[in-house]
Amino acid sequence: MSVPTVAEREATVREISELADHVSVEVLRGVLLPAWRQSGEATLGTERWLTLFRRVGYVIETSPAPRPTEPVRLWRAGHRARGMAWTSRRSMAEQYATNGERRAAEPLWTTLAPSEALLAYSVAEAEHVVDPALLGTIEAVR
Repeated sequence: MSVPTVAEREATVREISELADHVSVEVLRGVLLPAWRQSGEATLGTERWLTLFRRVGYVIETSPAPRPTEPVRLWRAGHRARGMAWTSRRSMAEQYATNGERRAAEPLWTTLAPSEALLAYSVAEAEHVVDPALLGTIEAVR
């Protein structure tokens, strides 16, 4: 069995998006975060992802969960400070900043995300999916 190409993964995510309005919240909840991890924000665009994540409510992996009640310190690597993908582990953000290589690192950002900005959490990478419009101050670390 071959590994799906980026184009194939993105096509699958677009199909999920098209079907999302026709399936139950439970079904969508079971596929949404895995689909996000396959493709990221650019495939569907921020507004569509936000619509889908808001529909299923806060999730940890594929299960509904109570949203954290306190703000969470988050980190992000990349040239765009405002994005949906953040991690609660600085070391993970630093790894993304260098792509695991010894080269010039991309900028590193941090924010204290309010509870209402948090949409989902993926345990493996300590990744938080957030509504970037609800984030407060984002500080450049480097």
